[in-house]
Amino acid sequence: MLKRYTKLLLVFFLIFSSCIFEDDLLRNPREDYLGDNIYIEGFYYTYFEGKIRRILFLYRNGICFRVYGDGKDRTTPEEAETLLTENHLKWLITDKECWGIYIIKDHNILLESWMNTHGDHHSVVETGEILNDTTFIITKRDHNLSGISSVNYTYHFYPYSPKPDSMNIFIE
Repeated sequence: MLKRYTKLLLVFFLIFSSCIFEDDLLRNPREDYLGDNIYIEGFYYTYFEGKIRRILFLYRNGICFRVYGDGKDRTTPEEAETLLTENHLKWLITDKECWGIYIIKDHNILLESWMNTHGDHHSVVETGEILNDTTFIITKRDHNLSGISSVNYTYHFYPYSPKPDSMNIFIE
């Protein structure tokens, strides 16, 4: 009877240990942004179903930091500033999904970050076009796990200072 339980425990151990995966690495290298195609002295925001759900900070060192909503409805950038409280930011800076890189080449922009899928962080590359120095649109998403899809996110610039620090433990 003891052998039977030992075998059963061994089978469960093997099953559970095989479910451990590693997070994806970013597919693109971080590059300093030295251009002037877009403003970066503030944040970008995008609407989803008429509400601001995401804020995006871009830094000269090529890092981007996404601030997600807290479930409250915000319809103006001034209202979105209420997401930037010390407590909310303190929690977000430890979330790998909030960090990523961006690359700007001519009038094209690439954003890469991670998305948590069943406990693992998979690389997501979003690409689009810079419309002017205060607006860009993301039109394609390439998720390392689920593939390529069309999206339509328009980001608008809003001047804001001081920005949260870009130092993080996820990107060198």
